[in-house]
Parts: sequence; C-alpha cells; structure tokens
Amino acid sequence: MGKRVLRIKPQSENNTNTRKERKMMYSMKEKMMYEMTINNILNPLLEIVYEYKASNAYNYVPGTSEDSKAGWDYYGNKFKDIFKALNANIFLNIEQYNCIYAIVEGLFSFTRKFEYANGLPDFFFDLNENLSYYQLAFTVPKDQRELFREKVNGMPTDEEMAVADNYHLRKRKRSNDLNLKYDEEDFFVEELAYAVRRAFQSVFDL
Repeated sequence: MGKRVLRIKPQSENNTNTRKERKMMYSMKEKMMYEMTINNILNPLLEIVYEYKASNAYNYVPGTSEDSKAGWDYYGNKFKDIFKALNANIFLNIEQYNCIYAIVEGLFSFTRKFEYANGLPDFFFDLNENLSYYQLAFTVPKDQRELFREKVNGMPTDEEMAVADNYHLRKRKRSNDLNLKYDEEDFFVEELAYAVRRAFQSVFDL
C-alpha cells in the first residue's frame, strides 16, 4: 500500500454559517441573562437595601411611620416580584439559579428579622467582613461592655472591640471630612450593598 495522507475535508458554507449562528445565539442569550439579572433582580434588591433607613429597618413603607402591616406586605410583594423575575430568567444554569435564589432568600429573611446585621445569612460576612462590625454585640456602649460580658456569652474580646471602634471612627471621620452627614445606618447600608454586589460577582465569576 502506498503512503496515505489525511486531509481535512473542506467545510460546506452551510456548516460555517451554522457555527456562526450558534455563536451569535449564545452571545445573545448571555447578554439577555445578564440584562435580566441586573435589571430585574440585582437592581430591585439594591433598591430594598437602600430603603433600610427610610423604612425604619423595613418596619414601614418608606416615608411613613404608622402601619407596620403595610410595611410587611409592601416588602413581601417586592420580594415576590424578584422571585418571579428569577424564575423568568431561563438563561441561568441551575448553579447560577440556586446561588441567586440563596441571595434573594437571605435578604428576604433579613427584612423580616429586624436584627441589624445579625439577621443576615453567614455567607454575607464572608463576602464583606466589615458587616461584622454591625452585629449587635459591637453596638454596646463602652461603659456597658464589662457588664454585658458578665451576663452574655459570645461577647467580642477587647481586641475585637478595639478593631471595630477604629473602623467606626474612620467611617465617621470620612463622613465629617466629606460633609456626607452619614450615620451608622448609612454606613451599614453601604457595606450591605457592597456585599450584595460581591455576591452577584461571585455567581458569574466576575
């Protein structure tokens, strides 16, 4: 037998066009997935985060201070819309869907607990460790900390409290220097919004 030479068969124009169409279709699906996630899930979640202060920690409809049931229903309906948008985003794979579901569910639970940072799921503290400084244990005034240590288990150590105090001092200084007029709730919202941003970046490996 003579020498056998293998050569790639020329591809038909139809096959080439099909590959291009598939690539274009994938790009379009990915674009729609990101747009639907950002516009219908991430942005509405951030709106809720930034309403923390105006709603008195989600007790009331923002701008009111009378009907706590109305506030409960108001945020319940907001989260229903977000869960609906999540299920409508058919371009998410199952892992992305489950991760985003956990983020939304965690924030929904947070709005129902009224426990400051203590009401957040544990993974939020992994995303932004500064949220730890807004746990109730770190809000105890300096002159009452020893008393709390005698009566409450799990209180932070003196070293941990010092780190938290320095953190809050830097935040207040920045607010004063820039005339932001921020208080502790504003700083908390800032850190929570950053954690939500990091959570979505993690979902898409960004």
